[in-house]
Amino acid sequence: PKGRELTQKAAEKAKEYADRPENRKKVEDLRRKVTERGERRSRQP
Repeated sequence: PKGRELTQKAAEKAKEYADRPENRKKVEDLRRKVTERGERRSRQP
């Protein structure tokens, strides 16, 4: 599927981005938002 390829590329880019120390805090904040959103979504039936 096309979506999976896109996610893989995005994940690789995110990893490279997160390796830069100045971006680490941004990445952690984003990850927190994503996990919060995921938990919210999983609660809905």
